[in-house]
Amino acid sequence: MGSRIQEKANKYRALLVGSAVLLFIVVFLLSVIPLAYLNNNSMDEDQGKYLQIALWIANFQRLTDGNRNFLYSLLLSPFARPDISFFTTSKIISMLIGGLGLGWIFFIGQRM
Repeated sequence: MGSRIQEKANKYRALLVGSAVLLFIVVFLLSVIPLAYLNNNSMDEDQGKYLQIALWIANFQRLTDGNRNFLYSLLLSPFARPDISFFTTSKIISMLIGGLGLGWIFFIGQRM
């Protein structure tokens, strides 16, 4: 009888934690997506440099500028084009990578 109650408690705990994580992700996306559309200046910080490197990689010109890691630009290079829509696409890809990273951390943390 006690193990049955424990199983139910574990089931409800997992449901509660999963709901909380889902709610967190939804709130995160709903608050970040509008900010990504408002951020329309790629020369702030070093965003423009990473986008430029992605264009270089897509055009088989260069792999890096010597100061930045090329892996993020390599992820963006299949979507690279000399158009403002590339900036928005890269923001969305960055949010997806961050969301996947959070999900992966949650998954690993849940296993511990």
